[in-house]
Amino acid sequence: MRTKLWCGIGVVASIAAGVGAASAADLAARAPVYKAPPPVILSDWAGFYIGIHGGYGWGDTSFDNFTGDNAKPKGGLFGGHAGYNWQYGNVVTGLEADFDGVPA
Repeated sequence: MRTKLWCGIGVVASIAAGVGAASAADLAARAPVYKAPPPVILSDWAGFYIGIHGGYGWGDTSFDNFTGDNAKPKGGLFGGHAGYNWQYGNVVTGLEADFDGVPA
């Protein structure tokens, strides 16, 4: 009985010693550290621009007054804008002029 116990302990010890050495030999090489490239500015916001815009709106109101008049506002809007931008790295500055109007 004693012999079987010592044989079992020896087998377990030899397996444990062999596993440790085999695991250390199987480690992969470390990958090189990747350094990201510097960011690239893909858009340029500098320069002249021009545009137009328009729209239409309507509404419905009710007033509790003596005349009983209820307004139903509606109408269109048109306009335009133009400007110039300067870009300094990540900062954009500029000047703009715009106008809006409604048909009479």
